[in-house]
Amino acid sequence: MITNETLTREDLLTDCERSMRYHHARERFFDGAHSFIQFLVFAASSTGGGVLLLGEFSAESVSAVALGAVSLLALLSLVWNPSNKGKLHRSLYRKFTRLLGEVYANENPDNAARAEWTRAIHELYAQEPPVFRALLAHCDNQVAIALDADRGHFVDLKFHQRVLRNFLPFQNGEFLSRNQLKEQAQQ
Repeated sequence: MITNETLTREDLLTDCERSMRYHHARERFFDGAHSFIQFLVFAASSTGGGVLLLGEFSAESVSAVALGAVSLLALLSLVWNPSNKGKLHRSLYRKFTRLLGEVYANENPDNAARAEWTRAIHELYAQEPPVFRALLAHCDNQVAIALDADRGHFVDLKFHQRVLRNFLPFQNGEFLSRNQLKEQAQQ
C-alpha cells in the first residue's frame, strides 16, 4: 500500500504484519528449496556410488549419469540461488519486525513519528523483490484472521493460486475480496 500521505498507526501495524508473514513464507520456501536441491545432489552422488559398488551397471554409464545429475543440480542451485534469496527475505523480515516493534511501542504517535514510520516502510518496500501476489493475498487473509477482521475482506484464492503461490507471481491475476465479488455479482 504505497500512498503519498502519512499512514495511520493501524495501517502501519497491518502492513508490517502482512509483510513479515510474506517474507517469512518466502524465506521458508527458499530454505526448503535449497535443502531439497542439496538432498538431491547427495542422493544422486550416493546412488551413483552405490550402484558402482554393487556392480550392477557399467562404471562409465553410472558415473556419467551421476555426474550429470549432480552437475545439473549444482547449476540449478547456482543460477536460481535459493540460499541468497532466502537470506534477502530473512533480512526484510527482520527489518519489518523491527519497525513493527517501534510502532507497537508508541501507542499515541504524533504526526512526526507516523511520517518517519511511513518513510521507513516505503524504504523497505523499495528493497523488496517483485511480489508474488497470490502469496501476498494469502498473507492478507492471515492478518485479517489474526486481527479478527470482517470475513468479507478476505480474498478468495483459487485452488491453483493457493498451490502455486510460491512458484508463480500471478502479476495479472485478479484478487478480489468477498465483498468486491458480491458487488460485482449484484451489478
